[in-house]
Amino acid sequence: MKNPFCHFITRAIVPTFLVHITILLLPQKAIAQSQPNIIFILSDDIGYDLPTINGGESYSTPNIDSMARHGINFTHCEASPLCNPSRFMFLTGKYNFRNYSNWGYMSDSEKTIGNLMQDAGYTTGFFGKLQLTYNSATMKKWGWDTHLVFDLIEDTVAFRRYKNPVLIDNGYRIPDSEMVNKYCDDVLVQRIFDFIKNNGTKPFFVYYSMSLGHEPFSPTPDDAAFASWDPNTDSSDANFFPSMMHYMDKKVGAVLNKLRSAGLDQNTIVFFAGDNGTPPGIYYNAHGQTQIKGEKSNSTEGGTHVPLIAYWPGHIQPGIVNDDLIDFTDFFPTLADIAAYQDLSGYSPLDGLSFYRRLLGLPSKKKQQLFSHFDARPGGYDPLRRWVRNKTYKLYDSTEFQKSGKFYNVQKDPEELHELKESDLTASQLSLRENFKLILDTMGNWPACPLLTDAFVRKITSSSANIGGTIVNAGASRLIDRGSNITDGKKGPYLDINRLHDNTVQLGTFSEKRVGLLPQTHYRYAMYGMNNNTSHSTSYVQSTFYTLSQPPLRQPNFFGVASNDSTLTLKWTDAVFPKTGATQAGYLLVCSTTAAVMPERMNGNSPEQIVIDGNVIPLASTKLPKLPSKQIVLPAFNKNNARHFVLIPYTWDGANDSTYNYLVADARTVTIADAESVVATANGIKVSPNPAQTEFHVTLGNELSNKKTTINIFNATGKLLIKMDGIKKSQYVFGKNFPPGTYFATITAGTDAFNFKLVKQ
Repeated sequence: MKNPFCHFITRAIVPTFLVHITILLLPQKAIAQSQPNIIFILSDDIGYDLPTINGGESYSTPNIDSMARHGINFTHCEASPLCNPSRFMFLTGKYNFRNYSNWGYMSDSEKTIGNLMQDAGYTTGFFGKLQLTYNSATMKKWGWDTHLVFDLIEDTVAFRRYKNPVLIDNGYRIPDSEMVNKYCDDVLVQRIFDFIKNNGTKPFFVYYSMSLGHEPFSPTPDDAAFASWDPNTDSSDANFFPSMMHYMDKKVGAVLNKLRSAGLDQNTIVFFAGDNGTPPGIYYNAHGQTQIKGEKSNSTEGGTHVPLIAYWPGHIQPGIVNDDLIDFTDFFPTLADIAAYQDLSGYSPLDGLSFYRRLLGLPSKKKQQLFSHFDARPGGYDPLRRWVRNKTYKLYDSTEFQKSGKFYNVQKDPEELHELKESDLTASQLSLRENFKLILDTMGNWPACPLLTDAFVRKITSSSANIGGTIVNAGASRLIDRGSNITDGKKGPYLDINRLHDNTVQLGTFSEKRVGLLPQTHYRYAMYGMNNNTSHSTSYVQSTFYTLSQPPLRQPNFFGVASNDSTLTLKWTDAVFPKTGATQAGYLLVCSTTAAVMPERMNGNSPEQIVIDGNVIPLASTKLPKLPSKQIVLPAFNKNNARHFVLIPYTWDGANDSTYNYLVADARTVTIADAESVVATANGIKVSPNPAQTEFHVTLGNELSNKKTTINIFNATGKLLIKMDGIKKSQYVFGKNFPPGTYFATITAGTDAFNFKLVKQ
């Protein structure tokens, strides 16, 4: 690519520019030391008119305003309605139809702006929001010498954006213990400072992808509420958004101050931009209007118009306001020009147009209109939208589901409420509309992606799960891979991403068993299919599941019932689970008039979905690994009918996307009956007489008499009175000195356990 300066050298250019141009025309090696450093700050969900310099009236942004007053403020920069498509355009210089096959997926063969800057001789650093499938080797392939990132597509289970952030440092997840009470942008900016300090020998490129000011809206370290804020439980609160805006501006100021103190400000060009419009949960004042609602995700002006400011002391004339049309594909060639990198043939096709000359106040070719291809999740719930616009008019393609072929004057009607009818158009408007339509008709489109449906997770155990789905369409070409990716959100990215999971690569239903999973752990999985256009479908079939817990280390060793004429009081001792990650637990109490019939497998069902011959009473607790002792008082039952109770410890991980784990085989049982005059027996054990006047007798049948036996005797309140271990004789007598009352015996023989209610008169 020829340097655009060579076409515009005239005698009218002042000597300082002549010197600068001469340097740019020297061979690349000779100008390496004169290449300016570049810092690109991309804020998240910051619409055009939030900064005060752009008409905002609700927030304080003194540092961003100062950047604009001492640099150049572009008033017509357009992004995508959502962040991921905008970031693709920034990273690759291409419209989304060339390389964007799904939310958060970028082929590791794609070349990015990181590769460009490396090729130009820069040291590169990526700090902040990634929002891509992550692999440290892929980050290297994309041209990043170092990175500290958050918001991996695979890491949303452990997603903490601001306080106590989850950060990946060059492939290593920083331990949560090191991030306690830390704030994401503080950590990022400090790492940027370290990067600048350690890379002073050659030009550097910093991509600072801020966390601010995306949801969840939450306190910053400048707020008193920050100390007690719990990012895992506290809800997003838009009342903190003004503070977040101030803190965003504060971090921008910190970067600028660092450059000044290091003496690098005149050799570093700094950009500030937003990636899409303001969130719809935010209402703000601007341009004399009040309660303006954010329009992020909309293709209207409020969803796509973003701030863009460039600051370069000594090079950019202060106070310039520029209304040229710019979109996110233009950054790639602009940064190439700044870096004096001329040959972009290895990156083509590129859709952007450099605006570097405009930074310096020089004549430059300008875009007469902007094209947008917005398909955030191809094949998913976001419909394809394409449009062409200039500063005044906008035409939607026939792909737009609500505004097919509609034409608007967006200068007068930014909300696009009033379509311009063809019959009302002037000749010049008709001509412009036809020109826009020709662009839409001739622009390419991304080949259809493989379409997946009916994703499922089956046969979940504490260490494995079968994950599958159905591919009903391969898109525009042959299917070459399909499978599943999985992450626990703690160790980092999806496991085995892009591994060929299924050698039978064909349409239809498939399933694969994932092993080596951790018990009672929340996993996120994504189904994917890939065709030979590398159209990769993942995001819109992802979901979560929990592996089952391991059995309790200790079941309740007592489960008994005390009764009177009006109530039954059930009491039991605690159960203990291994420390496997469950956040909640409890007991199911099953009551039945006959011996409770339990399903052979209840794993994976909520209490409401279990079919049991009896009534189910879930008793919740949140204390783990120990489930505390409990008691429950029930109305007295008809004493002519026996009541059978089953106590089942269980665990789960919240109300949504949960896998319950019921441990049926080891459940504790007790039977209450109006049968005090009947001898109590169970599987070779007999307790008699019941009721007793002097003492109780325990007799073990022949099949149990050789097993090690333990007898525990409790009173009606659950207090342990007698514990007898290692009984090996066939008969034992106890209770001679017991006062009259109700007692309970828990008898274990080998692995068998039995409960008896005893009455002494």
